[in-house]
This record gives sequence, C-alpha cells and structure tokens, in this order.
Amino acid sequence: MAETTDNYGGNKLHKVTAAFDKPHYDDRSFKIFLAGTIDMGSAPDWQGYLTDQIFKKHPNRMIHILTPRTEFWVNKVDEKQRADETKEEFDLRQKKKAAFDLQSQVDWELDALEKVDLIVMNLHDKSKSPISLLELGIFAESKKILVRCSKEFYRFDNVRIVCKRKGVAHVSHWTLFENTILDILERLAPKPSESSAGAVSQTQRQVIIKEKLESAFNKGLDKEPDRDFPFVPLMDAAIATLPEPYKSVVQTQAKAIAEASEEVERMNKNITASNIAVINTISKINNGTLK
Repeated sequence: MAETTDNYGGNKLHKVTAAFDKPHYDDRSFKIFLAGTIDMGSAPDWQGYLTDQIFKKHPNRMIHILTPRTEFWVNKVDEKQRADETKEEFDLRQKKKAAFDLQSQVDWELDALEKVDLIVMNLHDKSKSPISLLELGIFAESKKILVRCSKEFYRFDNVRIVCKRKGVAHVSHWTLFENTILDILERLAPKPSESSAGAVSQTQRQVIIKEKLESAFNKGLDKEPDRDFPFVPLMDAAIATLPEPYKSVVQTQAKAIAEASEEVERMNKNITASNIAVINTISKINNGTLK
C-alpha cells in the first residue's frame, strides 16, 4: 500500500493515509481506520486487500482510509535502493525510516482513532495482537467500531464478552465483516453532491451498523464456519501471474507449505486431546474414581 494520501488509484474521491503522513480531518470524506493485526508487517496485508475492495465497490463516494501499516515497523527494511524505485523514492524512504519513533507512531494512531468516523478491527486468527486488544479496550465505548474475531483467536471469549458488554458490533466471518463495511459505506460515505459525513451522529451511525449486521445475519452469512482473511485465494491469483518455470516451482512450494500447516494443526489438536486426557486421569486419581 502506498504511503500517500490523495487520488488513490487515480480517483480524486479516494484517499489513503498511512502512518507518519499527516491526515486532513476537516474534509468531507467519510474516514475509516483499519485497526487490527499487523504483527510487525509479518501478517497478511488484509489492510491493502480491504482498501482495494472498498474503492473498487465505491468509486463515486468520498472515502478516506487511514492505516497504521507501514514498512517502517519492520526493522529489516532494505538499506539499498530497490530495483523498482527511483533514487528520489529511495532517499524519501530512508528519510522516513530515520524519522520513525514509537512515540510518533502511537500518537498518530490514537489521534486517528479518535477522529475517524468508523473503526474496523480485524484480529487475525493466529496472532496475539496485544496493541489491537489495548485499542479495543480504549475505544469500546466509542459507538463507531466493528470487530472481526473468530473462535480461532486465542482470546476470543474475552473479545466476545467485552464486545457484548459494551455494545460493540462483533462478527467471526471475514465475508460478513467485509460486506458489512461495504454496506455501511454505501449508507454513510457521501457523494460529492451530498451533505458532509460529519452530519451523521454517533447514534445514527450505530443504528446503521446494527441494521446492516442484522441484515447479514438474516442471510445466514455468519452461520458459515469461521473464516479468516482470504489469503490463499490472493496468493493463488498472484502465483498465476508468474511465467514458467517459476509458476510451477512456487505452486509446488505453496502446496508443501499448506500441507505442512494442516499437519501442524492436526498435531496441535492431538496434543490438546492428549493433555485433556491426562488431566482427566489425574483428576480421577485424586478423587479416587479411577477404575
């Protein structure tokens, strides 16, 4: 995702502001913050995917996306000029990297979270995401947050209970998460000829979010098995663009990785079942009920 703001994809109605760039909060665009898992840049770039989907579905609406994802979180940023960048781009990247500091990042995120119209938070199934959980606690009462967190997340029940207690819209399925965001923007993001997004109150915003969620539930979308960000289809599409023999080599590697991941998941389930069996046996010994 680009580190720029205006005219994203050549559309003057669309803006993206990444960390360190100064956003303009006083324009008429509907502002949405992509909170959630980054894991120092190692997590799938669901922010970039969602940004493209939003702008593709809403080409005629004024939308401003703010994302904390930045390559400068990663300590191993290239020190050499990349083949696909100019000398000016390389110099700018090094300048931004040198200027990076944690205080600036945290202040930038908190300012953005406070000022945007909508916060959407995706907690990646296999992540820990401690900063995202902290931000959920801070903004749980903001009346402007939608959370995606499935049962695969290690603190799912904590997230579920907090969301229920604070009235936060919470879904498990990625498709429901994505479609709900698109529907909310259909209702709330203004066209150039319409009134400002700021005219929509927090109460109205929450009513619209609830309405769209109920509509999705009625369609049965959340009754499907929990599903995370669709990383594999995107990877398959990327592989398909490669020329031979590279395509075949990468496909083989991707298949091996997928099979290894499935095996690890099966082993983890077996280990969990074995641990439970041991605990039950110890309990029966202590209670004198072991036969």
